[in-house]
Amino acid sequence: MEKVDFIETITDYEEALNELWNLIERDPEPGSAAARRYDQLAEALRAYERRRYPVLRPMRELMTA
Repeated sequence: MEKVDFIETITDYEEALNELWNLIERDPEPGSAAARRYDQLAEALRAYERRRYPVLRPMRELMTA
């Protein structure tokens, strides 16, 4: 299994997402190498999504800030 530290492109994202789905289908045992890989991928995907698709504050909060 390849280690993912940082997802930089949409291609990286799609590859990581596909690998994550494959792991979900396998239903890895907690503590196993596959479960650790699942956790690595999930965190890398979350980090990419936070950078790529930031959640903006509602307009009313911006107007009163």
